[in-house]
Amino acid sequence: MVALLVGANLVAVQTRLKYTYGKPLGDDYQAHPISLYILMLFSILVANFIIWIVIRVGLKLTVAIRQLIILWLATGILVGLATLFIPTLSQLQLGYFAAAALLFSPCITVIPALWRGSDGEPVSVHLAKLWNYRVLLIIWLRFNVLSRYSQATLGIFWIILLPLSTSLVLAFVFSRFLRVGVTSEGVPFVTFFLAALVPWTLFQQGITKGSTSVFSQIGLINQVYFPREILVLITLGEALVDVFFMFLAMLVINGVSGVWPNWLYIYLPMLILIQALFMAGLMLFLGSLSVIVRDIPQLIGVLMQLLFYLSPILYPASLIPHRYRFILAINPLVPLFQAYRDIIVYAQTPDFATLYFPLVVSVIVLFMGYVYFKSREDGFADRL
Repeated sequence: MVALLVGANLVAVQTRLKYTYGKPLGDDYQAHPISLYILMLFSILVANFIIWIVIRVGLKLTVAIRQLIILWLATGILVGLATLFIPTLSQLQLGYFAAAALLFSPCITVIPALWRGSDGEPVSVHLAKLWNYRVLLIIWLRFNVLSRYSQATLGIFWIILLPLSTSLVLAFVFSRFLRVGVTSEGVPFVTFFLAALVPWTLFQQGITKGSTSVFSQIGLINQVYFPREILVLITLGEALVDVFFMFLAMLVINGVSGVWPNWLYIYLPMLILIQALFMAGLMLFLGSLSVIVRDIPQLIGVLMQLLFYLSPILYPASLIPHRYRFILAINPLVPLFQAYRDIIVYAQTPDFATLYFPLVVSVIVLFMGYVYFKSREDGFADRL
């Protein structure tokens, strides 16, 4: 409960700082006052006490409904207390916080409970089983990566050569035919493009292959037991391995263009982790849903094309007219792509406040996707 309210506050802070609505923030504004988190803990305690009294009176509530009511009560209590005792806190930020908390609460309480049912095991039990099969996951992933190129003359070097050749073609086309040598910021266009293309390729490959990861293993699922989410995690791991070598190819292109690695690359694992969490949640959901609805892979192909052009990959986000910025606001990939560019292209520290939204959304999507996957796992063999 505390984690969800903290996440809602992070989203509220990002929204308040990055979108110019309401009064300008004063010099005394604090995004994360300690007093707010103290009141947050107090609000949760009060909400739990109120529900305890209600249950003692005789009202019966399911665990999910009880948790949802506690979160909503705690949100209302916190907003009221913060208004009274933290006058320097932005009232608009409190409004964003309340909206985010009310929206996120059903995503981790009621909705997963409906999917899981009364007989479903908690997530912790499934994670413990998955941990017991960690060696299988590692060996399987290693085998898949190596066997893909074991019969090829150049072997695993194809992973480098394919993206490298693509990058060279793009560099030639944009510089020679389209006459786009540098961006308005004075950086090579190919470097600007590849900084977002590499993480986009990771996302596209992971989601596309993840949607068929369960269905493609029909024979194995019917023969032996293992946690079925391993199939999705292997697909994610393969995408990460492939994109790692594409990243190396990008470094070669950047070096030719005069853009060299910098010490800010230490932040890249954090960005990759956030993106991997978001991808894993979507892959788990789509991988299980495609067993039921066979049109999912085809639909994903169309959506990927649309999302590519709706995301600032070929163009900077600043070119989007202000009235259409809401499209970028609801896309958690946008701040991630911008953070990649800040580090790789501009050699500057990313704006961490813009990463609050993708971080919170990634965790929630992963939790919901995992619960949905495990709730449908027993029926995979019957439907396949």
